[in-house]
Amino acid sequence: MNDVEALIRVLPVVNVTARAYTEGEMEMTMSDAITLEFTIKYPNFSEKEFPGYAHSERFPFLKK
Repeated sequence: MNDVEALIRVLPVVNVTARAYTEGEMEMTMSDAITLEFTIKYPNFSEKEFPGYAHSERFPFLKK
């Protein structure tokens, strides 16, 4: 349990919002080009701080 608590302390807080829209249209239809917009914010970071590197099964090397 101590390892889990230590890990949680270093994980960043992340706020994510998503928006789907069609430019110039009020309604979406199946033939419209749909734009997906994702915004990721790190509320605990100052303006000069930024997230570090990621590592996963799909990125078996360091990736920003």
